[in-house]
Amino acid sequence: MHVLRTLAAGLLAAVTMASPALAVTCTVNSSDGLNIRSEATTNSSIVAVMSNGSTMELLDTSNPYWFQISYNGYTGYVSTEYIKVNRESYRVVDGPLNIRSGPGASYELLGTLAQDEVVEVIGESNGWYQIAQGYIHGDYVEKVTAQAASTSSSSSGSDIADYALQFKGYSYTYGGSSPSAGFDCSGLVYYVCSQLGYTVNRTATSQMSNGTSVSKDQLQPGDLVFFNSVSSTGASHVGIYIGDNQFVHASTPTVGVVVSKLSEPFFTKYYVGAQRL
Repeated sequence: MHVLRTLAAGLLAAVTMASPALAVTCTVNSSDGLNIRSEATTNSSIVAVMSNGSTMELLDTSNPYWFQISYNGYTGYVSTEYIKVNRESYRVVDGPLNIRSGPGASYELLGTLAQDEVVEVIGESNGWYQIAQGYIHGDYVEKVTAQAASTSSSSSGSDIADYALQFKGYSYTYGGSSPSAGFDCSGLVYYVCSQLGYTVNRTATSQMSNGTSVSKDQLQPGDLVFFNSVSSTGASHVGIYIGDNQFVHASTPTVGVVVSKLSEPFFTKYYVGAQRL
């Protein structure tokens, strides 16, 4: 428990200059540029237009389809399908570390992070870092390099694969992203990853910008595998690699969530790549 240290950190913050906020940014990933909308809908007015590669600050990521952002003095909403989030990885240096529902020690305790566990930070508020599961205090984590963060990817990837496998046999529902509602392909990926502390986009095409690209002969459990049978770009389907040339995915309304082999003719023909979170 870190109650006394957290209280002490709060008192210290009251009498010293606050540390600068941790700016979480994202980059436009669309050759056609990206519209900033006044509301989280394509029916709202266009506030500004950003070119491909433009960087903006994330303000609110609670809507998986639309993020609130700030860009060159403009504030508005952008579709998550056309952006790539630039995240920072942190390691727990004093664990177990409490996860709170909000940025403060008085908020509900949601769980804990283990010593040396690595998480991605997606926001900051008064010394509390926002992660996918909630908030953790910044005093008990340290920033790690991309290389150090990737060192733990193999074991955490196995966690992703194992967690996803428990949903084998669940129903397929277009637009679904929960066990109760059912899953579509990207909804299964989105739910599994969010439950394990990873932040990913919501659609198959936009999930191709999450993580780091890996070749097919280097696949590890937990890697996201992508297929495209309908267009020349992006992805029309996604699953989670589980090892032994197999992956779990929300396939069709007829069969639901199943395990398939990458060597099956359809998946061999339409395979377009893989990403490691």
